[in-house]
Amino acid sequence: YQRRVHGEADFQTDPRFQQLGEGLRFVLAWMKDEGMMDMLPYVRSGFVELMDEEQNQIRAVVRMAKDDPATLKKAQEEVKSFYKGSAQVRFETEIQPELVDGYIFEVDGRYVNKSHSATAAVAEGAAAAQGKQTDWTALPQLPAVRKPQTPPELMKLGALLDDLIAANGVEAKVYA
Repeated sequence: YQRRVHGEADFQTDPRFQQLGEGLRFVLAWMKDEGMMDMLPYVRSGFVELMDEEQNQIRAVVRMAKDDPATLKKAQEEVKSFYKGSAQVRFETEIQPELVDGYIFEVDGRYVNKSHSATAAVAEGAAAAQGKQTDWTALPQLPAVRKPQTPPELMKLGALLDDLIAANGVEAKVYA
């Protein structure tokens, strides 16, 4: 298999890949040859999940607006109180400047938003609910529905098709 041998040469000679097993180098070469290197983050994610399971760990991702140790500690404490499983929690942090304040965390397939933007949205929704109520009984009148008009040419064509269908039926009976 010519393409595989060509692709494996890079992984065989590059010193960064020497500590990897032969099977993994083969898969990387195959992915490179098939133009699938953009899928590596997904492969890595799956590999990390398998390793976490093997080591009885669970991954918790904490997203914050800025690198703030006090916010991180608060988020870690909340994650530990939130997650009741037996696995050891392994924390990863991501900085997302679009968050104004607070944090968002994801653990064990659950997502908790404690950011300022979420707090502001809840407060705004509560204020709107206490304010003006929508009166659903006073909806505006619907516009009159106009009945479609069939053009005369289409009516003639329909009549001709009906005649052809009838003539075909007669011919079928006569020649049957």
